[in-house]
Amino acid sequence: MLDENNTMFVIDDEGNERAMEIILTFTDENTGKNYVLFQEPDGDDVFAAEYDDDGNLTMVEDEEVLSMCGEVLDAFDVEEAD
Repeated sequence: MLDENNTMFVIDDEGNERAMEIILTFTDENTGKNYVLFQEPDGDDVFAAEYDDDGNLTMVEDEEVLSMCGEVLDAFDVEEAD
């Protein structure tokens, strides 16, 4: 679930709802899959998930996809710094 403040709410493994800050969303041009990169508001770890048109999230676990997400995040960080 997403609100107007770039915050989404996810359910953790214990069933608790947690607010997460969205860093960016993008679509992989090769696969057409949609991804969201996010983190806890006070956290340093960045999480990646694939999402569908209904907003359902699937956490990314594939190392190649995680690497691609990291490259996109690095490019975004460089662009934001300019």
